[in-house]
Amino acid sequence: LYVLIKGWRFVGLVQQFRGVHPFTILRAYVAGQAHAMMPGGVAVRAALLEDAGVPMAQGGAAVAMSSISDQIVLLLCAVLSAWWFEPARKPVEIMLAVLGVLSLLLGIEASRNWLLHLIEYWMKKFRLLNQWHKFL
Repeated sequence: LYVLIKGWRFVGLVQQFRGVHPFTILRAYVAGQAHAMMPGGVAVRAALLEDAGVPMAQGGAAVAMSSISDQIVLLLCAVLSAWWFEPARKPVEIMLAVLGVLSLLLGIEASRNWLLHLIEYWMKKFRLLNQWHKFL
């Protein structure tokens, strides 16, 4: 039941990009479930969607959004569970404060540019600047 509920959510994500029959998308999601526990196995879903007629770019975006939303729910449940436990409350509050500050800093373009220049400085120092630019 859990896989079917997540599968229908995935169908909604994919249909925003391309009009493929919902049952085909659901079958691709369920078929990719067996690979999801392996390293890089979630990417199999994008390949299965490509076989069903969804371009890799759109299928990959849907797979990424599905995985990100799963991770957000997992993180929120973990934080709420840890916050409930009295000895873990202070470390959870510190972690949330750090995440909040990082989110604010990365939300400001000037600090993002500063961080990018800092990363480029260190990449240049380790002679990895070309690989960094290829990555970006």
